Amino acid sequence: MKKSQIYSYELMFVVVFVVILFLVIAFTQYRYITKVDSDVQYDKMKETAKRLSDTLLGSGGYPDNWEMIDDDLFDKVEVFGLANGTNVLDMNKVTRFFELMDSEDFELVKEKLGLSIYQFRIEIDLLELEKEEYGDEITANNVVVLNRNILYDGTQGLISFVIAK
Repeated sequence: MKKSQIYSYELMFVVVFVVILFLVIAFTQYRYITKVDSDVQYDKMKETAKRLSDTLLGSGGYPDNWEMIDDDLFDKVEVFGLANGTNVLDMNKVTRFFELMDSEDFELVKEKLGLSIYQFRIEIDLLELEKEEYGDEITANNVVVLNRNILYDGTQGLISFVIAK
């Protein structure tokens, strides 16, 4: 065997090794970046769910009588709120809000809540009644669920805010 042939085998080995090493590094970096992006998105969705629950369960909204506004003046509603007091839900506001979530105005409701880029669902589970669900059918993989205790028409229950992307 000639000396030059040995060098070419060594060179091929080194080139293959470097290519494999590069692919391993690239794959690892891709997985890390994907994980970080997923974590950032999850944290953003969790913060959005918290802000949404604080707004809906902590105030009556603005204007305070938004549930009585006609459909053609719906754009006058600045902030939705479902509460008489902290976590004590007003039946009229809840009924009107869920009517809006089941109507063609649902996308406008999502936009006003700052949720237009997400799938959004609210679930109310009262101890003595069936669970009620309003909003999008959740099909996304990245899902945040925030549960809060409520008092609704004198009954204790749980409200779940589901946000997905």
